[in-house]
Amino acid sequence: KNIFFINKYHLLDILKKNNLIESFKIKKIYPNSIEVQIKKTNLLAITNHNGINFFIGSNGKLIDYDFSNKNLPYVFGKIKGVDFINFIKIIEQSIFDFGEISEMYFFPSGRWDIKNKDDILFKLPKKNLLKSLNLAHRIVKNEQLKNSKVIDLRISNHIFSTDE
Repeated sequence: KNIFFINKYHLLDILKKNNLIESFKIKKIYPNSIEVQIKKTNLLAITNHNGINFFIGSNGKLIDYDFSNKNLPYVFGKIKGVDFINFIKIIEQSIFDFGEISEMYFFPSGRWDIKNKDDILFKLPKKNLLKSLNLAHRIVKNEQLKNSKVIDLRISNHIFSTDE
């Protein structure tokens, strides 16, 4: 087919429907070809939506995919892709290691809790997440709190710890 007659919007629709695509660039190379550069999305977590497990991609989209990779954190709660991506960006800005997270809990209020691989649950505030995540990282390294199972950081300038 002549590239002058290819419907640009039809091609865009096809690419946008694929949830594994993070971004793409389309370039017409005259006289007879089109080059499509595709960047694959990174798989960040696993969640359940309407009883079906999905990966959550770095593009914020749900991806129905092979679940042989169980090393990703599990996300509980009804999340929007935008909320998840914004939270991931804050984690990346912090000194808290995303690779240490085993579970993430999203609440309708917009608040997050995270559980690390040492089975410590961190209850995070809705505001000042970056500060709280940096504090959570320091707490993990603190020997005095090594037996804690729940660390509550929701109240500013206070840390509550329980070993239950």
